[in-house]
Amino acid sequence: METFVISVFSFIDLFIFYIFFESVLIPMFIMISIWGSRERKVRASYLFFMFTLVGSLFMLLGIIYIYFLVGTTDIRVLSSYNFDINTQ
Repeated sequence: METFVISVFSFIDLFIFYIFFESVLIPMFIMISIWGSRERKVRASYLFFMFTLVGSLFMLLGIIYIYFLVGTTDIRVLSSYNFDINTQ
């Protein structure tokens, strides 16, 4: 899990960032379902997984929109790109 978290913040490509952001979900799901408290830990792990997955799909749509708008997902290029105020 630590490797995935370090990888999330070390890559400079938005798509790779998204892949490692999602890969953190699997170990977190396992950790919650094994070491969670009370008898509802399995349900809590499924809800955590589903809510995080649905929320991150909006982030994926944003990354795809940025890719079609700018033509790249490189964070260095995107930091110098002037987005329209309505796009922001």
